[in-house]
Amino acid sequence: MSGYAMIPVRQDTRELLKTYGMKGETYDVLIRKLLSIADHAQIMETHYQRLKEKGEFVPLSDL
Repeated sequence: MSGYAMIPVRQDTRELLKTYGMKGETYDVLIRKLLSIADHAQIMETHYQRLKEKGEFVPLSDL
């Protein structure tokens, strides 16, 4: 198994990860998907903040 590392997590964290995965999906794939989602959310938040600072962003709740 070269190229892999052991990452210690609590049992409940492992069980929680399982709920996000699909049958046959490795933890590596699952973690990468979750990180991609988190990265996308962070990028979007940065864009929203820039638009807000420029006065060009209006939240839907304000419409």
